[in-house]
Amino acid sequence: MALSNSNSSALPEPPQPDGHPVIGNALTFVGANDPVRFLNKMCQEHGDILKMEMFGSEYYITRNPDDAQRIFHDNNDNYMKSERQKKVFENFWGEDILSSEDDLWQHQRDVLTPLISKGKAKSIGPHIMEYTEEMTASWNDGEVVDIHKEMMALTIRVVCKAVFNWDASEYGESIGHNLKVATSHLFRNSMGVSVPEWVPTPQNRRYQNAVETLDSIADEIIRTRKLADDDADDLITRSLDMRDQVDRNINHNVLREKVKTMLFAGHETTAQGLTFSLYLLARHPKVVRRLRNEFDEEIDGQEPSPDDLPNLEYLDAVFKEVLRLYSPAYSVNREPLNDDELSGYHISAGRPVIVFQWGIQRNPRVWDDPYAFDPDRWMKESNPCDHEYGYVPFAMGPRRCLGQGFAEVESKLILAKVLQEYDLELDTEPPIELDWAVTTRPKNGIDMIPYRR
Repeated sequence: MALSNSNSSALPEPPQPDGHPVIGNALTFVGANDPVRFLNKMCQEHGDILKMEMFGSEYYITRNPDDAQRIFHDNNDNYMKSERQKKVFENFWGEDILSSEDDLWQHQRDVLTPLISKGKAKSIGPHIMEYTEEMTASWNDGEVVDIHKEMMALTIRVVCKAVFNWDASEYGESIGHNLKVATSHLFRNSMGVSVPEWVPTPQNRRYQNAVETLDSIADEIIRTRKLADDDADDLITRSLDMRDQVDRNINHNVLREKVKTMLFAGHETTAQGLTFSLYLLARHPKVVRRLRNEFDEEIDGQEPSPDDLPNLEYLDAVFKEVLRLYSPAYSVNREPLNDDELSGYHISAGRPVIVFQWGIQRNPRVWDDPYAFDPDRWMKESNPCDHEYGYVPFAMGPRRCLGQGFAEVESKLILAKVLQEYDLELDTEPPIELDWAVTTRPKNGIDMIPYRR
């Protein structure tokens, strides 16, 4: 049940940075070289919750874990997905799990859960190792590779195997590139900073070309699975088998939307997590040495398997610390149905609230030495920040990331395999420039030089 705080109207509004009388804070936000770090700076100056106005729309931004707990759990029924973002993204994904609500959302989860569960990742562990081996076999000692592009292509192959039982080896680069073009465009639209799609600007044409390419690839996946003479458990088969359970026509366009959704959601955050893991490890050789010692002790130089992961405690700590510093999903948008109170301030119904994960996980009031890469903090205790909602890279509550278990198994297997076989030298001068769209990405890739051990 959605709870309304009837007394909140007597409370003050959150503080708001000075802005333009017409466009509000849009110019400073959009014009910032690094808008997410800009938001974090605003929180440092004005408090853990603030209000911003952009192009006539007001937003609340919070990096207070108490607020995250209220939004994700305590008063979860009062906070729905942002209507503006839903409308923008439905143009690309349709009414799928990233935008649906209530019974339809639950149906989508029921269909997808077995395909991107922790158990599913374990069952395709040999394929994850096979694809990782094929990737590293293409590297030449001493020659630069863009590790971000490599991780994108690899994780696309993995999710296509898991969800579609389809080999994406020839399509990985195209899928990754066109998803980046499409989602960056949609993100700009969701923020109200781009022109209507019917205007033939170069940006709009790039978006339309990307959509056409992704539609064509989705059509190929659907065609291949419909013709397949096997008993594989895949998204296409499950969707068709379960279509009578909801009042919805599962036609070709709906299947295409589902495929595009999973091409993005099934690989994007995992690819970013792996990319930033290898980036940070290249800058911290002592951590790499300690990881390799753990591999030697626990798996004796053998190829890692899902069954080995519970014993690789330092690897788990490293991956958690990477996601704390470089959360692939840097914010979650919710819209309150009723007025509420957050951090002692009045929150108006219908105005989007941005749960600022990036800020929560770097908040000095929540974390000791928040900007340091320190995996050891996770070796001392399971949640070193003393707040359950101080670490939320996968969000929390009923709508937390469905593929968390899958992503953790996949990522740790890939990291262990790569680090066993290669030293990676950073060929991009830090700090790297970040691109903020639907996820946190390196703007220009991350060049590394591999050397086989």
